[in-house]
Amino acid sequence: MRKFSFSYIYSFVVSQKCIPWRAIELWNSGRLNTFITRIDAFARHYFLRPLIIWPYWMKFLIRRFFSRKPNWRIGFLSFEFEHLELMPFGGYGMTLKFVTDYLNNNGKPLKADVLMSEGKDIPAVTAKRYHSADLIFMPKGESPLVYFQCVRALNRRGINVFIGIDHARSYEYYLRNFPYINWVVWIKDPKDRKIFEKILTVSLEAKTWGNNIDGLIKQGEEDAESLRRMIKVSRGYGRKIYFGAEASHLAEIARRKYDMDDINAFHWPNPIPLPDITEATFSERPSFLLLGRLDPIKRPWIFCELARRFKDADFYVAGKSHYPEIVDPVLAKYKDLPNLKFMGRIEGKDKAVLLDRVWAVVNTSIHEGVPVSLLEGFSYGKPAIAALNPDGLTSRFGIYVGEVFGNGDDTQSLDRFSSAIERVINGELDKEKIGQEARQYIATVHSFEYFESTLLRVLNTPNNFQYKVY
Repeated sequence: MRKFSFSYIYSFVVSQKCIPWRAIELWNSGRLNTFITRIDAFARHYFLRPLIIWPYWMKFLIRRFFSRKPNWRIGFLSFEFEHLELMPFGGYGMTLKFVTDYLNNNGKPLKADVLMSEGKDIPAVTAKRYHSADLIFMPKGESPLVYFQCVRALNRRGINVFIGIDHARSYEYYLRNFPYINWVVWIKDPKDRKIFEKILTVSLEAKTWGNNIDGLIKQGEEDAESLRRMIKVSRGYGRKIYFGAEASHLAEIARRKYDMDDINAFHWPNPIPLPDITEATFSERPSFLLLGRLDPIKRPWIFCELARRFKDADFYVAGKSHYPEIVDPVLAKYKDLPNLKFMGRIEGKDKAVLLDRVWAVVNTSIHEGVPVSLLEGFSYGKPAIAALNPDGLTSRFGIYVGEVFGNGDDTQSLDRFSSAIERVINGELDKEKIGQEARQYIATVHSFEYFESTLLRVLNTPNNFQYKVY
C-alpha cells in the first residue's frame, strides 16, 4: 500500500507544468524553503489549477485503487502517423495505423488514440480523426490554458496508459504533467552512438541532417537522458512502467543507449495484418520488390544496380523519399532501365497486388529495427533478401547477405546481393517452402491477438514498478 506523505499529496494537488516532479525532487533533497517558495508562487499565479484538475485526478484515483480490471484506453506517444495529410511518416506511423485500426474496430474494450508529441503552429490543442483513431495535436509552447485543454482531451477519451514508441524528449510534456498514468516504453529502434556512426558511413545520409553529425548524436543522448529523468520522477509517484521490445537484440541496444542495465523487456512484436490468401503465388517472370521510403539510409540505389545486372527479372520500387532533392538525382540515372519500375508510394490493393506476385522482398537498408517491409513480405509468403538479420529472421526466412557498410554500391557489396538474387532465380532457395514457414511465423508471433493479449497481461500485473523479463 502506497504511503501518502504530505509532499506526495501536496504535489499531487498542485500538479502543473514541471511542478509535480520538481516538488518531489525538492522535498526529497531537503530544500524545504525552495519547495514552499515555488509552490506559493505557482499557487498565486495559477490559483484555479487545483479546481480544474481535481475532478480529473479523483477519477484516476478511483479507477486506480478500486478497480481491479480497468478498461484500458491507450494514448500512443508519437511524432508521426500514417495518413496522406501527415507526410512524411515511416514505419512508426504505419505501425500505429495498423494497431489503432485493429483495436478500435474489433469490438473489445481496449481502445487507442494517438498523442502527437511535437508542437505545431496551431492556436489550441486540437483533436482530429484519422482512419480509426483520434489524433491530439499540441500547440507550440506551454501555458495553463494548454494544460487544461490537454486534461480535457485525455479525460474525454479516458486515456489511462501511455505507450511511447522508443523515447523522444518531446514525450516529456505528457509524461511530466500526467504522472499517474501508466507508461509502456515500446522499444522498436533505439539508436546509440555506435549505430549512428554506422548509419553515417552512408555519405548522403549526413546531408539529410545538414551534415550536423554531432547534433544528431547529441539529440540521441538528450533522449536517453530524458528517459532516465522521467523514470526517476515516475518512481516517486509510483507510476507503473514497463518495457516491451520487438526483438531481443533491440533490448540490448536500449540498455546501451539509455545506460540502464536493469532493462528487461517483455517480448512485444510488431503486429502485421495477415492477408486472406490460401497460399503464396509467384509471377511467371522472376520479380523482386523494394518497399519503403527511398531515403539515403535505405540505399535504394543498390536495388537499382541489381536491376541493371539482372535484365531478365523485374524490379519494383514502391515508395517515395522524404529528401527528393538528395535522392532523386541519384535515382534519375536508372529511369531508363526497362525492367526497373518506380511505382511511387502505394497502399491498399496496389501494394497487395505487388506483394502477392513477387518472388522475394529485398531490403537494402544499412539499419532498421525490425523492417516492416520484410514482415509484410512474410505475411504474403515471400522470402527476404537483406543486409539486416534481426534476431536471425532474414537467415531463417530468406538470405542474409551479411553486413554491408557505406553506400553499398561497390563491387564486393553488389556481388553479395547478386548472389542472393541468383539463388532465388535458380531455385536454389525453396521460396515456396520458406514462404509458407514465414507466413506461419507471422500468423503466430506477429498477430494482433498476440499483441493485444500480451499488453493486457502486462498492464494487469499488480506490481507498481516492474520490468517484465524478456
